[in-house]
Amino acid sequence: MSLDPAVILQALDIVLQPLTLMLIILGVLLGIVFGVIPGLTAALAVALLVPFTFTMEPGLAMSLLVAVYVGGLSGSCVTAILIRMPGTPASVATLLDGFPMAQNGLAGQAIGNAVVASFFGTVISGIFLVLLAPLMATFALKFHFAEFVAVSVFALTAVAALTGSKLSRGLVTALLGMLAAIFGVSEEDGLPRFDFGLEAMLGGFSLIPALIGLFAVSQMMHETTRLR
Repeated sequence: MSLDPAVILQALDIVLQPLTLMLIILGVLLGIVFGVIPGLTAALAVALLVPFTFTMEPGLAMSLLVAVYVGGLSGSCVTAILIRMPGTPASVATLLDGFPMAQNGLAGQAIGNAVVASFFGTVISGIFLVLLAPLMATFALKFHFAEFVAVSVFALTAVAALTGSKLSRGLVTALLGMLAAIFGVSEEDGLPRFDFGLEAMLGGFSLIPALIGLFAVSQMMHETTRLR
């Protein structure tokens, strides 16, 4: 399985059209607005814009939606840096270094670094996706239970790298995250777990409200205590 160079050139021709570039810029700006507001995720922005793209050409519609999604992920770093409130799960890592920089008067530098890193990360990952998508798809189809368990164990070991010297705190947080993930309908067998007979519990705990509650509520309590 390999990519046809003619297809890549045809896609570049569509993306480099003036109208497409204008929609990409507009989509990024709109996505940043959604990303700055905690709770309004990039996925929500894409979902709201989908009806407006029904009458567009496929290339224009996809360019707009991808731009909104990328802008939403980039914009969420602003609130993570300034008020310790991640707008999306992707901005949690930005919060760890960005918020301390903001407390030291380097908020502008932190936001600038996040935007530049987001831009180059998007470009580099996009190039790798175009070149390696067929190979990655073939490799992903070979994943079974053992591989998924190995990935899960690797994710848990990453907690040690993120928490540094406070390993016990990181382990407790990881266990709380695993506890929150077991509520709702199981993705493996479709059976409800820990719903307590409540229909509202079938959806489980959404990641965004959990992150906002974890970081935002604690930060508001800290600010309230400091004002006293």
